[in-house]
Amino acid sequence: MWAQDWSNVYDLLEPNKGQASPDVSKALVAQKYDAVKMTKLAESFFVSLGLPKLPDTFWERSMLVQPEGKEVQCHASAWDPTYAGDVRIKMCTKVNQEDLITLHHELGHDYYYLHYYKLPMLFQTGANDGFHEAIGDTIALSITPSYLKQVGLLDKVAVSPEAVINQQMFVALDKIAFLPFGLVVDKWRWEAFAGKVTPDKWNERWWELRKQYQGVAPAVARAATDFDPARQVPRAVQHPVPALLPVDDPAVPVPPRAVQGRGLDRAAARVLDLRQPRRRHQVRRDAGAGREQAVARRARGADRPARHRRDGDHRLLRAARDLAAGAEQGPGLRLVARVSSRCWRAPR
Repeated sequence: MWAQDWSNVYDLLEPNKGQASPDVSKALVAQKYDAVKMTKLAESFFVSLGLPKLPDTFWERSMLVQPEGKEVQCHASAWDPTYAGDVRIKMCTKVNQEDLITLHHELGHDYYYLHYYKLPMLFQTGANDGFHEAIGDTIALSITPSYLKQVGLLDKVAVSPEAVINQQMFVALDKIAFLPFGLVVDKWRWEAFAGKVTPDKWNERWWELRKQYQGVAPAVARAATDFDPARQVPRAVQHPVPALLPVDDPAVPVPPRAVQGRGLDRAAARVLDLRQPRRRHQVRRDAGAGREQAVARRARGADRPARHRRDGDHRLLRAARDLAAGAEQGPGLRLVARVSSRCWRAPR
């Protein structure tokens, strides 16, 4: 529907016919895989890296298939709704390679959640807007023919140059084809936010950008009363993608929070700097001091009473509240501060 992933037309674009297909959808069906078995396979990938198995609650609370007789949002997503390691996914899994790769991707999110849920609420997020997706996609890139052979879904791994080119084409249809789509989505969104495009022109502008960057057009005539951009679920719920795109184009609007040294960023930097108030400033002072003096200072700091460490954490919380108090930051960040004040956990 979105032309964001072209891997489903691989059979039309296969460079070298007759080579082993990198698509194992038929093998999944033949080996009687279902949604649970596919998810177990994805879990085993992470376990093979030395990570723990998913908690029992994952299997009890996840939605792996569409409930019978119910209309649900089938777009695959990963969750930790309680911010306490209660990880799960919501997905209408189909038995094919595309969904097998998606399962590996979504579990990448869940394993990331499991590695920071014990931090204070304010820090329970990805390193930046694209980092969560980057982890999932890095894992997805590991679903290679060698891996598929190792788990018994391929009989052999072809190593001829033609077979390698076929595999590269398969990956390119998934990853490279996404780049112009991702650019379209956020270029449209920031033009709408900036008021450069009025609501009566939103849909028209959407299809102008899709034609310009993707070379696609609507299958049927569209009207100004249609609102096609909002049907792309992650974008409709404000899931930004600029951090995923290697774009250096002054014409692409930059999200305000990505602009360094202004307003919110300075305040946020102050909050983060207070997370370890002694160490960050001490390092700067140590640069011009003798090694022995620096070591002695660090040793004294390590013996500080726990009360002083708690005081530092309270300073951080107060700074977070100050950060959220400003009207320019809006109600969303004020809510974060309120939640943080109630859910604050002492560092271990």
